[in-house]
Amino acid sequence: MLLVTGSTGNSGRYFFEKLSKENYAGKIRCIVRHDSQTTIKLSKKRREFSKDNLDFIKKSRLDVEFVYGNLQDKKFLMSSLVGVKTVLHIAGIHHSRNI
Repeated sequence: MLLVTGSTGNSGRYFFEKLSKENYAGKIRCIVRHDSQTTIKLSKKRREFSKDNLDFIKKSRLDVEFVYGNLQDKKFLMSSLVGVKTVLHIAGIHHSRNI
């Protein structure tokens, strides 16, 4: 299974568009934060952009599982990694230490 962080951002959107075009058949787990879990204040426009990207992923024909949590929560991260073979860390670099 592939684990992806940052899937609702710009780079995440491009990555999922590419996977869709290539008919990627593997299982994917996406870590998605709740608005209340962000370490930065997101503008209304940015929240709408993230929601649009999330909706795009949900409507794709990819085999995607979503887990909702915070990349600052190490216990959550450990549980998210169960069954994962590859991690694609697209989220902000400030989360890299935990990943």
